[in-house]
Amino acid sequence: MNMKFKLFSITVFVVMAVHLSQSARAEFAYADVFQADIPYCTSSQEFNINNAYWLALASNVAYEDHKTIERFQKNLPEFKMSIERVAASPDLIKQLPGVSTEILLAESDTDLILAIRGTEPKDTMDLMNDTAIKTVPWLKNENREQAGKVHIGFNTLFESAWPSIEQKLRSIQNKNIWFTGHSLGAAGATLLHIHLATLKKSGDFSSLTLRPLYNFGSPRIGDKKFASEIQFDKNIPPIFRIRNYRDSVTLMPITKKVPFGNYQHVGELVYIDKSGKIYFDVDEDEIGTNWIDFNIIKFFWGFRYHRLEKYIKNLLRYARTNTSCESSN
Repeated sequence: MNMKFKLFSITVFVVMAVHLSQSARAEFAYADVFQADIPYCTSSQEFNINNAYWLALASNVAYEDHKTIERFQKNLPEFKMSIERVAASPDLIKQLPGVSTEILLAESDTDLILAIRGTEPKDTMDLMNDTAIKTVPWLKNENREQAGKVHIGFNTLFESAWPSIEQKLRSIQNKNIWFTGHSLGAAGATLLHIHLATLKKSGDFSSLTLRPLYNFGSPRIGDKKFASEIQFDKNIPPIFRIRNYRDSVTLMPITKKVPFGNYQHVGELVYIDKSGKIYFDVDEDEIGTNWIDFNIIKFFWGFRYHRLEKYIKNLLRYARTNTSCESSN
């Protein structure tokens, strides 16, 4: 690696360390983005703008304290909401310094929404520098067959969260299960979604219906083989990866354009452009898929688009005109 590239990398990581936690979620009034008459379409397996709106909202609520959640729940009496804090394992502390995991459980008679909150590390440089080039095998079944490799920190986040989630899932029956999350929580939600789909394939959790995953501002999770395995596994319900314009976190970690990286995204891209218009057929090479596709100024400003507030407001523009599940795509 030449000195110029090293200096650029250090600059990028310093900028990220300072600004990522400030940009992840801006404070905003829920009254400005809450519209109760937008239905949640519980049986939809296609991309559904209504569901994207509600799950983005759930991902934001996952960041809140208990009092805010209690106030929010008054607007949705059919859902019982709670936050479960997952104890950070020694491995999680080692791999993602400063990270803790909290899960928003929003449960109704027919559905369970699990919004994963992966709090930002105290030292973001550790996440995107030291661990960005480290991967571990992803085991796709009980025979320990490998399906590529995934980011070691995201895998540890998944392993820390799963025991509590498994306990909850085994206590319920005949419900739709929805995973969602933002930023690091999006990465964790994706691995949890894939894992539950794998268990269901083997006959476990047969009374539960795993619905599509919606994630927001997700970083890359695994290598090319992992992405390919997930893409062609028909037992995994759809993964909708929503990206807001130049959201810088979606450009991380590094990709094959850099010699020591080979991270790939998984799932179907749903792209929101600068004006807020939604596209489903965008070529990521054209819009920029890697942080080295942009100069340092554009990359810096890209963190503005990582805010969940921006995701929610853009989705609401479409969802508020669709008050029926029949025509909400």
